[in-house]
Amino acid sequence: MLTMHADALGARELDMSKRACDGARPAGGDPRSFAPYRAPWFAGVAWGALLCAAYPLLILAPLAVFAVGSPNSKHKLIAEMGVNCAVVAFTILALQFVISARLRWVEAPFGLDLVLRFHRAMAMVAMGLLCIHPLLGALDEGWGLLTNWGASWPIWAGRLALLFLFALVAVAICRRALRMRYETWRHLHSVVAFLLLGLAFLHSLALGSDFESEVPRIVLGVLLLMACRFFKNANP
Repeated sequence: MLTMHADALGARELDMSKRACDGARPAGGDPRSFAPYRAPWFAGVAWGALLCAAYPLLILAPLAVFAVGSPNSKHKLIAEMGVNCAVVAFTILALQFVISARLRWVEAPFGLDLVLRFHRAMAMVAMGLLCIHPLLGALDEGWGLLTNWGASWPIWAGRLALLFLFALVAVAICRRALRMRYETWRHLHSVVAFLLLGLAFLHSLALGSDFESEVPRIVLGVLLLMACRFFKNANP
């Protein structure tokens, strides 16, 4: 009796298990139609490594283009280093719009949190380079470059761009203490970031003797257009 009862229970459990499996199958009843989730190709380690290798090359590429387009620089060495710092900073700021645009092929290998951390870290790098830029220029042309209130408008454009960057970083750090809503801060952040990039662009074209040829102007223009393309998608 016990054996027959156990066999009956076993058969009942087997039948229930089959019913559960049949219920989990698609309408066609073909278990082969189930496909396991496959991550996109750009979520792999190889693509992430390629992006990590490409980023420093991208931010240094304009310097190589400028060296080819304007091989005979009119600056002294120390001033040339300052210009190079500004060019790299401008490229970093333009790429910030791409990094924060929540692009799947950028975000997938690393995760959103790591991408946004990198975005904040590179903002600090750009700010440091833009602080070095006028200091090296002042060592070459005199400290009046920093202290003269009657400076020309391109100088003031550069000063305002740097002040806007300081303000962006400060507000980003203190946003919660200021009790600023995220949406308000995000829109303000994107608008001011694009504005400072435009001011830096005008500053470079008006003052940079290296930009007298067409190639450097095209490079800066392409970077500005790229930032404009991802402006609406930026979510820092």
